Amino acid sequence: MRPSLFVLPAVAFLALAWTAATGAEPPADEPTRDWLDQLKNPAPWLEWGGDLRLRYEYSPNAYQLNHRLDTEQSYVRYRPRVWAKVTPAPTVEVNARLTWEFRTWYHPNHREVFDEREAAFDTLNVHLKDLGDLPLSLTLGRQELHYGDAWLIQEGTPSDGSATFSFNAAKLTWELQESKTVVDAIYIQNYSDTSKYIRPFDDDDGRRYDDNNSTGAILYVTNKSLEKTQIEGYLIVKNDRRTAARGNDATIYTYGGRATGDITNHWAYAAQGAVQTGHRNAVRHEAYGVDGRVTRHFRDALKNACHAGYEFLSGDNPNSGPYTGWDVVWARDSRFSRLFERLLGLEEGTSRWTNMHRVNVGWQCEPVKRTKLACNYHLLMAPANPFAGAAGLSADGHVRGHLVTAKVDYTVNKHLSMYVLFEEFWPGDYYTQLRDEPASFLRFETVVKW
Repeated sequence: MRPSLFVLPAVAFLALAWTAATGAEPPADEPTRDWLDQLKNPAPWLEWGGDLRLRYEYSPNAYQLNHRLDTEQSYVRYRPRVWAKVTPAPTVEVNARLTWEFRTWYHPNHREVFDEREAAFDTLNVHLKDLGDLPLSLTLGRQELHYGDAWLIQEGTPSDGSATFSFNAAKLTWELQESKTVVDAIYIQNYSDTSKYIRPFDDDDGRRYDDNNSTGAILYVTNKSLEKTQIEGYLIVKNDRRTAARGNDATIYTYGGRATGDITNHWAYAAQGAVQTGHRNAVRHEAYGVDGRVTRHFRDALKNACHAGYEFLSGDNPNSGPYTGWDVVWARDSRFSRLFERLLGLEEGTSRWTNMHRVNVGWQCEPVKRTKLACNYHLLMAPANPFAGAAGLSADGHVRGHLVTAKVDYTVNKHLSMYVLFEEFWPGDYYTQLRDEPASFLRFETVVKW
């Protein structure tokens, strides 16, 4: 093992451990300096900044649940980003951000130590406000889209992990202030080819953003007219054309809604559900999903809170006519687990959330100021068994397994933050003896912003 393997995580862990053990007050943010403001905002029409994300990740047995088949992985991910906003007129903004994530590998040994990857513009758009003196705005170009809790809309470039989340899109937003309603109408055209539209620096023809070329449209309505309540409704149309072996030729319509709010000063809830229709690989598609959580806030000095939740995503029954497995739409992200998303590669593909019952209980608190601790347990089950007989997957098992996660966040100030995340998964009878070993995932992250 190389001596430098644990340098980055050790520094992050020691900082967290020292803070938690001593209860020391983290340093306050430094007063903003005039020269720094001038540097970041040198003219009324120009603003810029950046950040650097460092991640060490270690995952033994996280893909095959069998140490003889799995390849131990350990590496450091570096993601510097620089952004700029130009405002040539009060109602016009031009936004750009250049992102580069590269890695140094420690395991497996056969990998090249340095993986330079590509640098690309993950944001490049024009934002127009107050169109026609109406409460309308239009964003044209490469942008990020985040709605709800990223159940359906979050990740436009899943094949590069969390390096970028971009969509090539046109988004029209109508803000109805009197009714406290926002209406978003969005058109999306994403390509798996990383060089489509804007060629990356150090372009690698072998890399891609997705397994499909996709086009689609979203109508998303958000209303806050009820006190302490937010209601969302949406219609999503997505058309996929396969560009890789695990891609699909599909047109899927998703109809759904979400509600969040406070029941009392101590109780809060979030609930959502959707149905899907259309076709997938020349077969009719019919699926549905629900997700909900209730949270109890104790409002004490340590900010204790506990929650319980349930999620259901329909699975495909290969003996039925239509395909009934849930389609993740634009949300192939890690969601509640960085570890379990990898194990989904044994089925539909990494981060393709489908065919799942999930019962979750968790607790969080702030034991020290600016330090957050969150622990979760997930019981994972499968309502269907579409891969019965495949290597390592049982013919009649339905218990995927048990997942435990623990995360400690420490915020030094507005410029520096870090966290430690650990996950462990114990497989159930959904897997055979070929894949019956526990899997782990460990991440240390430090983020510097300027």
